[in-house]
Amino acid sequence: MDKWSELIQAFHYTSDSLCLERQGINIQDLFVDILQFLCSDSKDINGKIKAISLLQERADILLMEDTSQEQAIASLLAVLQQVRNPETVVPSYIMVTITSLVIQFDVKNTFPELFASLIQVLLNRIDRVNSGTDRVLRGLACQCLTEIEQLYPGLLGHRLDYYYNICRAESSHVFQHYWILFTTVLKNSILCVTQEPRSDLTLKDLFNAKLESSRLLLEKKLSITSSFDVAKNTEPLLSDDDADELKAVISFIMDSDNFMLLTSSGQMLVALQLAECIMVSGLSQKTFKLLILQKMVTCDLPSLQLIMLLKLICGHELFDQDDDYLLIERLALMIRAPMIPQEQQLLYCEWIMHFPDDSRAVGMRCEKEISLPYFWDYNLIVWFYPQVYDNFDMILRKLMILNYSFDLGDSRDTTTVLVACLTGLMQRAEIAASSLAVTTLFRIFYNFYQRFGDNNKSLSSSMCSCVLTIVKRHPNFTIHTLNFIRCISDTHSGSRFQMNILKSLTDYIASVISLAQVLPNLLDHLRLLEVAAQQNEIKPMVIIQFLQNLLETSDICQFGVWKIGQAILSICRCIMINHDTTYILKDLCEVLIKMKEYFNDVDIKDQAYMYYCLLASVSNDKLRTILSADSSDNQLELISKLVVDDISKLSESVELPVVEVNDLGISLSKVPKNLFSTVDVNSKRDRLVITYVDIERENEILDHYFKGLTNSGESSAISVECYIFYNDSVIDDYEKKYVAIVLELQDNNSYKCINEITLPFLSKEISSSPQLGCQTVFFKIVCIEPLPSMLPVKAIVSDNENRTCIAWLDPLHVEFQDVILPLALPTDFFISDDEILSKRILFDKIWSFIEGNQCKMEGDGKLGAISICSLSHENIQMLLATLLSTLSLYLIDEPGDEVWFGLHLPPRYHVLLKCCRHLDRYLKIIIATDYWQLLKHVDEYLHKFESVSL
Repeated sequence: MDKWSELIQAFHYTSDSLCLERQGINIQDLFVDILQFLCSDSKDINGKIKAISLLQERADILLMEDTSQEQAIASLLAVLQQVRNPETVVPSYIMVTITSLVIQFDVKNTFPELFASLIQVLLNRIDRVNSGTDRVLRGLACQCLTEIEQLYPGLLGHRLDYYYNICRAESSHVFQHYWILFTTVLKNSILCVTQEPRSDLTLKDLFNAKLESSRLLLEKKLSITSSFDVAKNTEPLLSDDDADELKAVISFIMDSDNFMLLTSSGQMLVALQLAECIMVSGLSQKTFKLLILQKMVTCDLPSLQLIMLLKLICGHELFDQDDDYLLIERLALMIRAPMIPQEQQLLYCEWIMHFPDDSRAVGMRCEKEISLPYFWDYNLIVWFYPQVYDNFDMILRKLMILNYSFDLGDSRDTTTVLVACLTGLMQRAEIAASSLAVTTLFRIFYNFYQRFGDNNKSLSSSMCSCVLTIVKRHPNFTIHTLNFIRCISDTHSGSRFQMNILKSLTDYIASVISLAQVLPNLLDHLRLLEVAAQQNEIKPMVIIQFLQNLLETSDICQFGVWKIGQAILSICRCIMINHDTTYILKDLCEVLIKMKEYFNDVDIKDQAYMYYCLLASVSNDKLRTILSADSSDNQLELISKLVVDDISKLSESVELPVVEVNDLGISLSKVPKNLFSTVDVNSKRDRLVITYVDIERENEILDHYFKGLTNSGESSAISVECYIFYNDSVIDDYEKKYVAIVLELQDNNSYKCINEITLPFLSKEISSSPQLGCQTVFFKIVCIEPLPSMLPVKAIVSDNENRTCIAWLDPLHVEFQDVILPLALPTDFFISDDEILSKRILFDKIWSFIEGNQCKMEGDGKLGAISICSLSHENIQMLLATLLSTLSLYLIDEPGDEVWFGLHLPPRYHVLLKCCRHLDRYLKIIIATDYWQLLKHVDEYLHKFESVSL
C-alpha cells in the first residue's frame, strides 16, 4: 500500500495529464486500478477513502471519456448496493462521489438508466424509516436527493405523498434532512403546477399519488421562473383544493414539535422553502408570525438571518412597523453586547445600514447605498455611540450609521454630536498610538464629507482642524492625509475642503515651522508640497522660497540622497507644468542651478540641468507639453518638433546629460598582499570593541559577546583597497582627462556597499599602472554572508569635453582573506587582568558552542561544523613559523604543542583553528566554524601555505 499511496499522492498534486505521462503514470491504468481496489474485499478503509476522494476531485482527468464515466458510476453503484455494514465511512464517501459525478457530467441525459438506478438506490435507502444502523447514511441520501432535485426541478414531485409520509414517520435526529428534502420537492412541485398551462395537473393529485397525469411532466427539466417574479401575479395561482392541501402541509410543519428541534440552519432552509411556497400560491404569510416572535429574542446568528430573509421576501405583508422596530432594537442590543463576537456585530451593522425597504420592489430592497429604516429616531441613535471596547471596524460602522441618522444641512447640533463621538479616536490618532487609528479616522471623515459635503461648514471646519493637527504632530502620517485628499478630489472635483487643507499645510511647512523641525521628516513634507504644487490655486512662490531656504541652510546637497533630490525635482516639475513661470522664472532657475552645482549625485545634477535648459529656453506652453508627455513614439516625435526652434536659440548646444560608453579606459585592481608576510595591525580596520560594564561572572561572556555582535552595526563592515589607473588603450591619449570620478559598487546577496567613492581628478602621471604610488581607493562593504563573491563596479565620470559618461569596470573580487578580522574581546571583561586568559576563555566558549550546534543532517536548522585540514611540507618548522607570523594578529594562545587562532567573519560568524605537528612532515589543523559553508574556503586558504619556499 505504500507504493499505492505514493501513486495517489503524486496524481493528487498534479494538474496536467502531460505531467502524469512524464512521470510514467498511465491515466487509464490508474483509473482501472482505482475501481478494482474499490470493488475488492480489502479492509483498508483509509486507502479506499483516498481513492474515492481522488476519483471525485480529479474526475476531469480520469473520466474524460463517456465510457469511463459510465463505468465509474456503474461500479460505484454496485459497491453501494452491496454494502453490508452501513455504519462505515466508505459508503458515505461513495454516495457523495456518485452524486457529484452525476451533477458534473449530466448523467440524467447521457445515461438515463444509470441515473434511474441511482435515484432508486437513494430512495431505497431513505425508505428505511427509523432504522438505527444507517441513520447517517439515510441523512446523506436525503441531502443527495435534495441536490439532484435542485438541479432538475420537479424531478421527484411525482412522489410528493411518499416524502410527506416518511417525514411524518421519521423520529430520529436525521429527520431534518427528510424535512429539507420534502420542502424542496414541495416548492418545485408548486412552481411546476402554477407554470404549467395544462389544467389536469394539480397539487392534490400529487398528494393523492395520481401519477399518470404528472409523472412525464415532472420528470422534464423545466425552466422555473423565480418566485419573486411569480409573486407579481394578482390572480390566484392554485385552486381552492390545492390551497387547502398546502395549508394543511404548512400547518403540520410549523406546528410540529419537531420543527423546534431542527438546527438553526435547518429551520432557516425549511422556513425559506415554505415562504416561497406561500408566495407562489398567494396564501397569507401570517403563518410565520409566531416563528418570527420566537426567533426575535434569540442571539443565534442563523435565526436572526432567517428573520432578515423573511423580511426581505415578505415585506410589510408579514412585518408591521412594530415588528420592524422590535427587530432593529434586537440588532442594536446585539451590537452593544460585549459577549457577542465583533465579526457578528459588524454583520448586524451591515443589516441595519441596508435594512429592507418595503417601498421598493421585491428582490430589489437591498442595495449598496446605505438606507436606514424609515422609523429611525433618537431612541435608536443612542445605541450607536462608540464604546470603549469597540475595535476600529466597529467604530467605523457605528459612525457611518450615526452619519446617516442626521438630516442634511449646516447644524451645529449635528457637528457637536458627530465630533463628540470621535473624541476617543482622535486622541488615539493624535498620540500616534496606531496608524490604523488614523486610517479609520480618515475613512470616517470621508464618509462624513461624502454625505454632507460643503453644506455643513462647521463639520468641515472641525474635520480640517483635526487633519491639520495630526499632520503637524506626526508628519509620518502625511501619506494617509494625501490619500484622503485624493479620494475627496476624485469624488468631489469642485470641493474647497481639500484645497483648504493643502493651503494650510503648505503655509505651515513653508512659513511657520523652522527648518530643524522639517528635516527629520523631510521626505514626507516634500511629498505634500509636491501635491500642493499641482494645484493652480496655491501660489508656487511660497514653495520655491522654501526650497531655496532648504538648499542654502541645510546639508542635503552635501549628503546627496537621491530620494530627496528626486522629490525636490518633482516639485519643480509640478510647478512648471501647472503654473505660469513668467514671474517665478528667476527664483526657480536659482533652485535648479543650486541642485546642478552642489547636489552630490550625478543623476540629480543631470536632471536639474535638463530642467534648467528647458525652463530657460522653451516657452510655457511647450514646456508643459514636454514635461507632461509620456514615453510613446508619437509623443517623442511631437516633443522634438516643439523644441527644435527654441533650443536652437541657445548660445551653446545642450547635449544629452549622460552618455553610456563601453570602455572608459579606466581599470580597477586590488592592492596585492603577500600571503606569507607578517600582518600589520594598522593595515586592518579597527578591531571590534564591545563594552560591557555589568559582566560579573565568567559564564556570561558568551551571551554578552553574541549580543554585542548583534547590536554593533559597524562591526560587519570591511575595507578593500584597490588601485585605479588608466589602461593601455588611453595611456597615450594626453588630451583625454577625467574629473569628478564616482565609483559605485553594486550590492548582492552577500555584500552591501556603504559609500560611494568620489575622486576629484585622476592623474595619468601617477596612475598609469597598478604599482606602488598609484592612486588607491577604499571600498567600505557591509558583510551579510562572508563568502567569496564578485561585485560589479560602475564608474561615472566627467571628461574634459564637459560630458558625463557611465561605464562598467572590472568586477571587484572579495576573497576569504579580505573578510577575516581578529576575534574581539569585550574590553571590560578580563580574568585577573589577563588578556590572554580572557581570550582563551572566550575561545573555549565559542568552541563548545560550535560543538553543540553541528549540522548533522539536512534541515536540522544547525550551521556549525568541525573539520580537519592536513598541511604537508619538507620543513614543518618553517611552515609553522610562517603560519604564526602571518596570522599573528589572530593568535589566541599556545598551550603545549598546540597553537590556537581565532578569526571573526562579520557579521556574526567565526573560524577557530587548533594547529599541532603530526609526524615529521605534516601539520594537523582542526577547524571549527559556526557556518559550515566556510569550510571549503578555509581549506583552500590554508593549503596556500604549503607553497612557502624553503
